[in-house]
Amino acid sequence: MRLALRRGTVTVAEPAEGVTQRLQVDVAGEQRPALAEVEMVGLAAVGDDVVVNVAARDLNLGSGGFDVVHVNLTRGLFGQGTPGAHVMKLNYTSLQHAVLPVEGPELRVPIEKPAAVFSLHGHLPPLAFAFAAAAPGARLGYVQSAGGALPGACRASWPSCGSAGCSLGTSPPGRHTAARARRSPSRRAPPRP
Repeated sequence: MRLALRRGTVTVAEPAEGVTQRLQVDVAGEQRPALAEVEMVGLAAVGDDVVVNVAARDLNLGSGGFDVVHVNLTRGLFGQGTPGAHVMKLNYTSLQHAVLPVEGPELRVPIEKPAAVFSLHGHLPPLAFAFAAAAPGARLGYVQSAGGALPGACRASWPSCGSAGCSLGTSPPGRHTAARARRSPSRRAPPRP
């Protein structure tokens, strides 16, 4: 299995929104939407030569309506990594990099608060809605597994949380994501399909 990588040129570079930057990339004459995770590959500018992973968009995945910048060849070859990081992600691959783990010395196991475990990021909106209904104004934490790499800000399913009265804050992949469960008592649950 090979990565579906294509070389292209950035034609539109929007300002970064948190940890992501929306781009348009010309790949073999086709304008394709792309996202760059700024902490991983840096900011891109119009004219930059980039390599994008086209797999999710080419497969028409629901949350993959865009390509992902794999490397910025113009300005991204001088990354220094995260100072003080010591835990490896994507071990023994060309994408391995050190991170600062969420589970610092203050983590106590077993966790003394309720926890939910689910396998798909698309399950977060209904969980956040139920949590907001049960505990208005409370905070809900979301820890993305090491295998999950899509930043929360990029998830197509998350805007539905806003319509359910929840607001989601994000942080980079592999770190915690906070969902602020704010729900107006007068707001009704969306109808079930």
